Amino acid sequence: MTTIFGELRTHVAALLRGHPRPRLPSGIHYHSLSNHDHPPSPMSRAKRPGLWSISSYILLSLFLTVFLFLGLLNQTTYVGFRKPPKYDFPDFDGISTFTRVLSEQDVNLNDPNNRIIIIGDVHGMNESLHDLLDKLSYDPSNDTLFFAGDLLAKSSHDSSLSVIDFLTRNHSVGGSERIFPVRGNHDQLVIQWRSWREWYEGLTLPATAAASHAPFFFRSPADVITRVSSAIRPIFKRDDVRATQNNQAPPVSTGREFLQLLEAEWALEKVENEPDPDEYVEVARKRAKGTWREVWWTRIPPPGKGKNSQSWNLFTDHYWLARDMTQDQASYLTSLPLVHHIPHLHLFIAHAGLLPSDPRLPPSDPRQPLTHTPHSTPPEHPIGYDPDKDVDQGEERDDTFVSRLRANMLAIQTKDIVESDFSDRSNTLSTLQSNATQDDLRQMQETALLEQIPQNRDSWVVLNMRGVRKKGKVTRDGEKGTPWSDIWNDHMGWCDGFDDLSSSSSQLESSVHDSELFTSIPEGNDAHISKKKPKYSFPCEPATVVYGHAASRGLDVKRWSMGIDTGCLYGRKLTALVLNGQGTSGGQGDGDDEDEGDDDTDDESPDDSDGEDSDSDDDSMKSKRIRFGDRKAAIKARLVSINCPTVDSVN
Repeated sequence: MTTIFGELRTHVAALLRGHPRPRLPSGIHYHSLSNHDHPPSPMSRAKRPGLWSISSYILLSLFLTVFLFLGLLNQTTYVGFRKPPKYDFPDFDGISTFTRVLSEQDVNLNDPNNRIIIIGDVHGMNESLHDLLDKLSYDPSNDTLFFAGDLLAKSSHDSSLSVIDFLTRNHSVGGSERIFPVRGNHDQLVIQWRSWREWYEGLTLPATAAASHAPFFFRSPADVITRVSSAIRPIFKRDDVRATQNNQAPPVSTGREFLQLLEAEWALEKVENEPDPDEYVEVARKRAKGTWREVWWTRIPPPGKGKNSQSWNLFTDHYWLARDMTQDQASYLTSLPLVHHIPHLHLFIAHAGLLPSDPRLPPSDPRQPLTHTPHSTPPEHPIGYDPDKDVDQGEERDDTFVSRLRANMLAIQTKDIVESDFSDRSNTLSTLQSNATQDDLRQMQETALLEQIPQNRDSWVVLNMRGVRKKGKVTRDGEKGTPWSDIWNDHMGWCDGFDDLSSSSSQLESSVHDSELFTSIPEGNDAHISKKKPKYSFPCEPATVVYGHAASRGLDVKRWSMGIDTGCLYGRKLTALVLNGQGTSGGQGDGDDEDEGDDDTDDESPDDSDGEDSDSDDDSMKSKRIRFGDRKAAIKARLVSINCPTVDSVN
């Protein structure tokens, strides 16, 4: 039996090794073998794993686990599964004065030779600017020059620099300020980049710390490949300067050096390709992750989103203008306010515009400044405002203009109040209100428009607004919502004078009444006003806003607002509003009105009416008279435009 089983094991082993089935001993057949007679499997005779095998499996499993963990850690930290913390940047807006108040000493039309010239968006069109000034026979000794913002950008680089150079050199004549621009949204972008650059160039980081920001094992695969190939790349490249790209340059220790490196790489890229700045910056920022460059890139603001989408776009014309301006030019541009208020002319100048009320509330809400006679103290329940929710980022307002205005009013109208009374603001202003003249109340109410309407203290609104949507949100999209100028003119039309004044004749002389606004035949820039009775009657007097920013609407002249951005950048017109006094017995009489064209036109230039300008026969310049302010102001106004050349604007 032992012999038979031995032979069976031999035959089974042969079968397992792939040999043909062997012949069994005589008298024995495969089918006759019972289960308990089967030979044992070769696996059953295999030895159990030894200690070495078990140790090998454990070590291999441990290595794979650690490798996987480190890989996930590297990817989480440097590839983007977890967003890195945002850098806490300082304020780069550079707004030292939000609103500047100009007195009669600053702007004087009492002399018939004096003029106010307000020019629309120049956008760096230096040649067109000087052509317009030549046509107007601009005289710095007699003329006060205003600009409605957007002085720079989108035209040629050198031309924009020439404009800011002209303003910087000529804004003061004999120690007296003669040029008063306000900022535009494009000027603000240049200021932001300049403020950031001055901060960034002063940064210092140890080169060794930047180079060792991430261990080699944790660097991104792209960086590892780049570094390995950097040794052989110059062999196949004629220009060894190219080796400074793709993170191959040695680490730097100052912000100035890093900016020089970035700008050199961008210049090389422009020579070989036609890159889009936004795409190029996005790729460069991603490639910097896990390298010594990352610490520097985190200190470069990322492009804005939403309403701030125009902000912080690297290598645009705003960036290069900020870099190439001189220190004097940068200081002058940063000193510009966002709003000019000229109380004695009841005039505001702002780039995008202002609101007459908070659009989130009904116009008749008692908290609206125009619904009541000006208060001597701020309202008990001021209007709440959340810039992040209602519009966008807000700016801290500057109270200097308020105190200056009130001080001027008090000095002129309340000479009998002793100096000690100024310490009691409430009593002083109450005394002023009780004895106030019409002009005093108007100035106080205009101040309330700037103080008490939150949107008028928000830099984004003043620089970007074009309309107001249904829920009271401000928008810069000219195709959405109601144009803010329509809202302004509606509210000014509801002003019915100050009822509590003792002198009704003075009120009737200067107020705009229903008989003038709603029953007379519309003339000039009164044409848009309805003949129907106003919806509201408010104790207020109207004021005028001059603005730019709306080139798509062309010349947009209404009774109490004047949009003078006529698209010079786009080869259309550069327009100026010219104001001069006519004397106390003057005023815009019928003779002037005969020259007024329809104000409600959206023409790109005021070339649809004949003017009386001495150069009116020149096809390159057009002029027409318009109505400005109320009749008591006795201000003669006309619009003058010249043709602009077609240029390739810079995006």
